[in-house]
Amino acid sequence: MSTHSLSAMPPPPPGPLQLAAAPQSRRRGRRPEARHAASPASLLSFALCLPVSLPHRAYCLRHVFLGCLGLFALLWNSGQLASAQLRIQSPKHLIEELKGAGAFEEQAGETIIGSTASFGTPAYGTVLRGKAFYVPDPATERVDSGSHCTPAYCEKIKNEVDQWKKSEATGGPSKVIFFLDRGICTFATKVRIAQACGADAAVVVDRGVSGWSRSYIRFNVIMSDDGTGQDINIPSVLISRADGQLILDAIIAGAGDEPVLLEMEWNIPNRWPVAVEFWTDPGERQSKCILTQ
Repeated sequence: MSTHSLSAMPPPPPGPLQLAAAPQSRRRGRRPEARHAASPASLLSFALCLPVSLPHRAYCLRHVFLGCLGLFALLWNSGQLASAQLRIQSPKHLIEELKGAGAFEEQAGETIIGSTASFGTPAYGTVLRGKAFYVPDPATERVDSGSHCTPAYCEKIKNEVDQWKKSEATGGPSKVIFFLDRGICTFATKVRIAQACGADAAVVVDRGVSGWSRSYIRFNVIMSDDGTGQDINIPSVLISRADGQLILDAIIAGAGDEPVLLEMEWNIPNRWPVAVEFWTDPGERQSKCILTQ
């Protein structure tokens, strides 16, 4: 047998001792695996980077994972930032009554924090200053739970609304803010009717027997869209029954003499800053794919 033929022959198969020893040697150099539940960010990163070629997959995973963490931080804070702030400007006795009832949070100043609707949402930084309007719905005046689900109440305040809007020419707080009773129909239906009646914003007051507290409404209740809110262009918020009832009483008591003026704003609080950085390499094909898709 020639030397060339010997070198061309494949190596002999490993014996039983070699088969048993090979896994043992590999196992000896590996550290114990940490068993942790996969986070949503890691699962999303893996799914996005699965089509990427193997040499670039680690690069893709790292950047997408960091991006997911940044988005998670932003969304986590968005629940705080979406809160609407109502600041009563007059009458002064209403401010004192709300303060005595504990409507104002210490860190928020003399403001009522409400839950902003998921339709007709305003841009951050929006500020509305105007007069509060409220009239009981004629269809449910004798019921403990209001509705404002039909345009019947519009006729009772239409002239007053039109007159107030004319104050815009003099630079006054000409916005019209409707206060509505929660109940019976959807939030979108109420706000759509208010918009058609001339409202620039709407405040829905919790009614009935829900017993929702201020903090519960702020952090757990969302004025969700019923699927028809695409045509709603005015912002709306939900506030508690305790705070809303004081404002409604002041509106009714001061009609024509001392109107309730308030300010609604959706400013980002400085105490909750959110900074998110996204790093990409413009020379990488995978980075361009992530940015464009």
